[in-house]
Amino acid sequence: MVEIPELLPWHSTAWAALTKSFDRIAHATLLTGSPGVGKFQFASRLAMALLCDAAKSQPCGECRGCHLFAAATHPDLHVITSELMLNSIAPSMLAYSHRYLDDERTRSKRKTVRPNILISQVRALIEQANTASHISKNKVFLIAPIDAMTDSASNSLLKVLEEPAQDNFFILITENVQILLPTIASRCQTLHLSDPDANQSRQWLSVQGLRDQEINSIIASQKSPLLGLRMFRNNVLKNSEKLNELVITALKSANNFDMLSLVNLAMEAGENESLLTLQQLIVGLVKSNLTSNSQPMYGNSNFESIAESLDVCKMLLLYDHIGKVRQEMRDGSLDRKLTVEDVLLAFENIGRVG
Repeated sequence: MVEIPELLPWHSTAWAALTKSFDRIAHATLLTGSPGVGKFQFASRLAMALLCDAAKSQPCGECRGCHLFAAATHPDLHVITSELMLNSIAPSMLAYSHRYLDDERTRSKRKTVRPNILISQVRALIEQANTASHISKNKVFLIAPIDAMTDSASNSLLKVLEEPAQDNFFILITENVQILLPTIASRCQTLHLSDPDANQSRQWLSVQGLRDQEINSIIASQKSPLLGLRMFRNNVLKNSEKLNELVITALKSANNFDMLSLVNLAMEAGENESLLTLQQLIVGLVKSNLTSNSQPMYGNSNFESIAESLDVCKMLLLYDHIGKVRQEMRDGSLDRKLTVEDVLLAFENIGRVG
């Protein structure tokens, strides 16, 4: 029996809702949710189930289709992504995604990494969508992130979604559903994957073999246990923790920010991971400000008083700003180091006036 993509505990309700009438599943499913909630993992499991010869709501892990899926050689699975996503895509899907990208030698000659899904990729997808499946009853097209498509690529995909063939199933992934073409979203069954609660995160991380101290560090730093575990295993979680600790200390000491240390820590932890960590810090500060009963972060007993000294509206605006910056940075339109520095500078202005 081959390995089946894990159904994460916080996905069980969404999976049950989607697959209760598996023989009538929508031909286009739009998966949404927070960064690191496990959208790609959910999509991988769904794709495997759709290509399973047993044709049930759970992949059997034993049939020819499941074996080919696990070996990354299934001819009826098509994964479309951007070059920028290759570093964060599930390892089992890398071989599939390379089919629709320039070869590694061509990519290495370019000075920049393309952040978008191009119309040429969608045209290749359409060509496959108009042909018969090779060995399975169904064909599955997984596109992630759907919001990385250029306008021309989006318009081309729309034509396929309007009249999908009976055996074609599209799984679209995004964390920014608000910027999609409404016409694309309207032709999909939207399924939102909820964030795990603290107990679910703790139990799942425990199963991964982590000790209590390591689990506490991940939960304190990251809303997503998946992202936190990846950062821990890549030895960058400590830099992320230290970043938040220094920001908290700076907020306490009248905005005495050591900007050089902050930027260096952020770059070592990873720009996107650091921005997500700072967003999580803002969530903790806002909760503490509004409820006055939240747990201190990183054992900082002054966390509540620090939160009370900050302006909630300014914090919420900064949270939204970081979200927009992350999107623009992914699109390749911003200098990453300067962007991180600008965000950290913005923390100096979230205190109350007077």
